[in-house]
Amino acid sequence: MSTVAEPETPEGPGDLWQRVASGAVLAAASLAAVWLGSWPFAMLVGAVAAIASWEWGRVVRGAGFDGYFGAQAVSVLLATLLSTAGYAVPASIGLVVVSIVLLVLRLHQKDQLTGVGVAAIGLPAVCLALLRSDVLYGLEAVLFLFLVVWATDIGGFVFGRTIGGPKLWPAVSPSKTWAGALGGLLLAGIVGGVASQVLASRDGLALVFVALLLSLAAEMGDLAESALKRRFGLKDASRLIPGHGGVLDRIDGLMAAAAIATVFAMLRNPLHPGMGLLFWP
Repeated sequence: MSTVAEPETPEGPGDLWQRVASGAVLAAASLAAVWLGSWPFAMLVGAVAAIASWEWGRVVRGAGFDGYFGAQAVSVLLATLLSTAGYAVPASIGLVVVSIVLLVLRLHQKDQLTGVGVAAIGLPAVCLALLRSDVLYGLEAVLFLFLVVWATDIGGFVFGRTIGGPKLWPAVSPSKTWAGALGGLLLAGIVGGVASQVLASRDGLALVFVALLLSLAAEMGDLAESALKRRFGLKDASRLIPGHGGVLDRIDGLMAAAAIATVFAMLRNPLHPGMGLLFWP
């Protein structure tokens, strides 16, 4: 999961080390689940998606534990497991149906985004599970995705703090800069280049292009979640992760990148999306 992002407020050395320590634990847990196989990974993704569902309710309704949370959490967890079992399409359709039902139920309330959260969190979870379930290159594809998103976050943090300069979108995220955005893209492109060499890809530039595409998606996902929090006057989705805020704050970029990566991969190779993402003719 995403581990580093540009801070909204200045930090001291203690805050920075807390962020680094928390990020290292999150990264280790994510990599271990990916390595252990598709089902352990699906259980982790489902659990994280359920926690993110609680945070979504906290942001848009001001109430995390209620009936809407229960419907969303059960839906995203079940859809994630179904995707791993080979039923990604029915799982996705089910998420859309639940999303529409909740949207209609809250139609005359100010928190209409309750329904949107089911699809916004559930569909990326389905995509991650589907990508990892590829028996040929699922492991490599998810590792590549993680590394690109992490490189984007780290590049944004380092370049944003050391260079600074004009703000990217101050009304939504006051701390993010153009230097940080470009730095994230640069580091992600380097990851793509290295991955092409490790995988002995016949077209290394193609994998660099994929990395840049996913990096851009991650940055857009980060901004979208910042806009959501800004709309409801919140800085963090929760305080579950020391030094980082909430789960949504850490997986926003990954959610967007996972969705783009999986759709792109399925269009190229629906039987083996991992291969479709990583290898070019």
